[in-house]
Amino acid sequence: MADWVLSVMMLAGAGLLIGGVYLLFTRKNRKQGILMLVASMVMFLNVAIWTVPAPAPDATTNSSNNEITGAEG
Repeated sequence: MADWVLSVMMLAGAGLLIGGVYLLFTRKNRKQGILMLVASMVMFLNVAIWTVPAPAPDATTNSSNNEITGAEG
């Protein structure tokens, strides 16, 4: 289900991007074109955030926790 939502958001973002550029270059409605570009940027950033993998729950940033006790190497 999540893949479907991400795909629809990418298509909607592409449509908003194309429509916003069209409105800006034809000078028909500049304010609406800028708003469409901002909306497409928000959609693309949301997809980028959702696709970044989360760190593992047991991952730690302290290197002292990664030592193996009682083993010589």
